[in-house]
Amino acid sequence: MSKILTNRDGNIRLELRDDRLSAWLTIRRSGRLTDEHDILALIDEAGIKTGFDEAGKYMRKHGLEKDFDSPFPIAMCNRVKGETKLNYFFDLELAKHFDGRVRTQDLEKLTCIEAGTVIADYSSNIFERQGSIYDIYGEMLQDEEFDLEAARQVAGENVSFSLDKRQFVAGRSGFVSVGEDGRISVMEKLFLAGSIQDEARELRSQVDLEIGGSITNTVLYAAGNVRVRGDLTNVTLSCRGDLSLDGEIIDCRQPGLDVGGNISCSGIKSSRVLCRGSMEFQDRITASEVVADGGVNSATGSLCGGHLESGGSVELRDLGDPGWWGDRRGDRHRALSQGAADADDAGYDPAEGRSGAELGSDRGTEPAHQGLRGRIRQAAEQIYKPHGRGQTGPARAGRAVSAGAGAGAETRVSYPGQENRPGDLGKRLKD
Repeated sequence: MSKILTNRDGNIRLELRDDRLSAWLTIRRSGRLTDEHDILALIDEAGIKTGFDEAGKYMRKHGLEKDFDSPFPIAMCNRVKGETKLNYFFDLELAKHFDGRVRTQDLEKLTCIEAGTVIADYSSNIFERQGSIYDIYGEMLQDEEFDLEAARQVAGENVSFSLDKRQFVAGRSGFVSVGEDGRISVMEKLFLAGSIQDEARELRSQVDLEIGGSITNTVLYAAGNVRVRGDLTNVTLSCRGDLSLDGEIIDCRQPGLDVGGNISCSGIKSSRVLCRGSMEFQDRITASEVVADGGVNSATGSLCGGHLESGGSVELRDLGDPGWWGDRRGDRHRALSQGAADADDAGYDPAEGRSGAELGSDRGTEPAHQGLRGRIRQAAEQIYKPHGRGQTGPARAGRAVSAGAGAGAETRVSYPGQENRPGDLGKRLKD
């Protein structure tokens, strides 16, 4: 329905057609003089910006005259049909059939786009139009034959279509891929087939990364999650997301592993590991320095030698070497600690029937909780301070401050004083 505007005296009437293509003026016979300022005020109120010349051409073409009580066009534009095409803002040939499978040498060549980036749009060549480019309000005219539903079908995974701007926008950071059906997607994960060994260059991935085998003697940085279908051996790794391994972490000490999320692996041997989330493993942690800010859990695993620090709960099947006192693998030990658990051979003394924490105070050594904060700080510094070639940091031969006290028993170990709580791992490392 058209919109009608009138002046204060009511003798000037401006009709705005709902197609936004024309405005018609009617001056009523009233015996008063027509004020030009009233006409200009109505045009300004309506927001009309273009189409005045086109209205004059229309009147001359059709022989119209400006007369009282007869509407005549004061602004007009002509909609024309134009050819609309899809513009790509990326290398189309590289993106065709890209499925995320790459080689190590390809990583540095790939261009990662950020979330919110316009990667394609629909537009027509306005310079080839024979009619109006804008409507009477100054907004660009769109092609009437534009197929909106077909345009939406072009938007693939992690891509959205903006109707008002006719743009395709990346919903996630990643790499553009165009399928056989022409759909535009953003791949947020890369795949490296097979194992990686003795890689001379540093490997960097700005998205999630999956490796089809083991990694040996390599430096790897990833902005997302890392999935490894094998072992990590003598690897320096830093990732902001989770780390998931089918195998073990072995001899990763220089400087070690820094994981921003959770860790899941088979076991850890002679390595330094910082986990800012929680950790799960199946077999054993041996002769390693491990910090897990969100807790450690293993229903089948054990800890033997080295240093383990947790900002949450520690739940293991065996703490220490079960062979020291016989076969006690049926026990499940639980330590709810605010600090660290140093594990060596002494977890439980069968002769005395007491845990390592109790033995510490009886034998004249310091109680388990004394000096804990200093040991935690020292361990964290040693884990993340780079060592020279061939150095592995101090060897620790600690004692179990949380261990099973008998068959089927659970011992809860806490440390007096809130000031001894490790708190946020990042803050402690800064201290």
